[in-house]
Amino acid sequence: MSMIGDRRRPLRSRLETGKPPDVTPENGPFEVCDGSHHIPDAIEKLTNGELEFTPLYLRVGDVLVRDPRCIHRGSPNITDIPRGVAVLGFDREGTERGSPGGERNSHGLLRDAE
Repeated sequence: MSMIGDRRRPLRSRLETGKPPDVTPENGPFEVCDGSHHIPDAIEKLTNGELEFTPLYLRVGDVLVRDPRCIHRGSPNITDIPRGVAVLGFDREGTERGSPGGERNSHGLLRDAE
């Protein structure tokens, strides 16, 4: 509970402030298959080795705005220092995220259930 004047009110929001480190090859860059959200058979092309992942080396203060349909993944952090990330998603009303019953392929990508 938070105190505002003499009234007690439940906490309804939360703010986090921090300084994430620059992203390096060692601390686990986010990777994308650039333009894959425009390729109808992108997952098949990825599986066949026709598409490659590109690491994104973000620096402190950078913001990545992306289409969630773009094929993406995280990569391992091989350092002893955790590298946090904050993700804010904005969806049109009535939009559902994820795919109940979907399966992951050999690249760890979620494929919709048929």
